[in-house]
Amino acid sequence: MDPVVKKSVIDQSTLSFFGSILFDP
Repeated sequence: MDPVVKKSVIDQSTLSFFGSILFDP
């Protein structure tokens, strides 16, 4: 997997992870 693609996937999962914490406490 390309590092850039992998980073994008990690960023997306991180955003949704933190988003679920922030908006659904």
